[in-house]
Amino acid sequence: MKFKALSDTHFDFYFNPDTHIKSKQLSAKMNHYFEHNEENLSLIIAGDLGHYPKQNIEIFKILKDEYNYKEIIVTFGNHDYYNVSKTQKLDFKTYQQKDDYLVKLYEDNEIIMLNGNKVYDIEGTKIFGYPSWYDDSLYRREFHNMYSRDIDHIWKNSMNDARLIPGLDSLFDMYKYQNNKLILPKERIDIMVSHVRPFVSTDYIDYRYINDVTNTFYMFDGRELMDKINPDIWIYGHSHSHKHYVKDNIEFICNPIGYPAEDTRFKNFILD
Repeated sequence: MKFKALSDTHFDFYFNPDTHIKSKQLSAKMNHYFEHNEENLSLIIAGDLGHYPKQNIEIFKILKDEYNYKEIIVTFGNHDYYNVSKTQKLDFKTYQQKDDYLVKLYEDNEIIMLNGNKVYDIEGTKIFGYPSWYDDSLYRREFHNMYSRDIDHIWKNSMNDARLIPGLDSLFDMYKYQNNKLILPKERIDIMVSHVRPFVSTDYIDYRYINDVTNTFYMFDGRELMDKINPDIWIYGHSHSHKHYVKDNIEFICNPIGYPAEDTRFKNFILD
């Protein structure tokens, strides 16, 4: 089995969520990212699928039925929890409520959902993952006198997550929620997937953002998790900049599609 690794598809930035999508439209706008009849190939998408889950499902059905991808394997990113429409704001009052809805919707539509509680064996390849969340570790390392309330203040004034995720009062709320759900696998994992990068460093930050105040919101201190899971490959997203490197004997891949006209340096990255 081969896998195409990518993230941050942000489908609703490419297609009107109020209209049905046809294969020709998908091909016209995203032919650089998805190809027809890629032999024995499954997709792994490391979060930020799109703000409208039913639209995402519609696209995934086209990719499976007409593009012939065997499996579509996803986890959620921060944008997947956003309420961006009046209907969503009425339907979802908490991020926990929206998480439950999303998990059931994707699983009911035969999308493999990586939610931190199950290892999937895809023709001998063991895959595990969870949405993950960022923390304040970079700030604490760089600015030793900063308090959690100061970091929360920066977060609330700089990240849309604070405004658009229902019921999220602090950046630490989602971090605790995602980690409390996590059930570590006992078996050897080949591919690990998370939306957020699992180590704290200014290395591998795109040169455009090297001094950005929000950098700590794009990583978390996952050293213990890396040691316990120790996969061959770790796929992540969130940062809209292609990265491929080896750290601590783990091959890391960040391969985002990103927003239209955004240069993420996306590559058709196939894991064989």
